Amino acid sequence: MDLKNIMMINISDTGVSLTFNGGMASYDKNGHLEGSIGKQSVIPTHVSFVDSRSNPQNSNQSTKTTNKI
Repeated sequence: MDLKNIMMINISDTGVSLTFNGGMASYDKNGHLEGSIGKQSVIPTHVSFVDSRSNPQNSNQSTKTTNKI
């Protein structure tokens, strides 16, 4: 896919939306095209992406310190 036509990428837990130069496309979490608006020749039918975010439950845990006197 030629990335020069992509203006904005929005990633969520349910999928990805891409805003193109002259269109927009929405993909499910498996990368399959759900819907699109605009020039069909620049909109891919499938995309691949990797979510490398850490587990939100693990990153929000705080460590408690105990002071002994």
